[in-house]
Amino acid sequence: MATHIVTNERIVNIIKGSRYFRMNFGLVATVERSGRRGYNEKDKFAYFYSNRYNTIIYAKGNIGDIKFYVDQYIHEDVLAVYHKENFQEFIFDLDSDFIRQKGVDAYVGKVLMECDQKWEDLKEKKSLDVLVEKPKGDAQKVSTDPGNVSWEDVKAYLEAKKRGQL
Repeated sequence: MATHIVTNERIVNIIKGSRYFRMNFGLVATVERSGRRGYNEKDKFAYFYSNRYNTIIYAKGNIGDIKFYVDQYIHEDVLAVYHKENFQEFIFDLDSDFIRQKGVDAYVGKVLMECDQKWEDLKEKKSLDVLVEKPKGDAQKVSTDPGNVSWEDVKAYLEAKKRGQL
């Protein structure tokens, strides 16, 4: 499962210092279809990114299955990491001191470990959200006890009225 990192040209030049970095000239960003130019759908991540942010990113290289892209409109020193198959976005600030002390490879590993941790936390949170059910309203309460009605009761009453049950 590939991880995609989008950042500015300056940070990609720092990451190129890794001994595992391999240059990649990428796919063509746009292709001609029926006399009109459109985004290339073969690179699914680039297609997703260009549809979401309405900008074109350029593939610069990879370290294993971690692909690096440049967005010309990112001016801050941040890395946008898109994780797993649904391209969950995590933003990280560049830690120049860490890179100077331990190197680029250690920094990329640190970012990936933090990304995995955030992903696990997100999965746990979503599973907890699924376990907590929202209270359902009682449509009959509106007519039997109108002084003690909650918003869920009103919603249930309106839905029942719409369906013709009341």
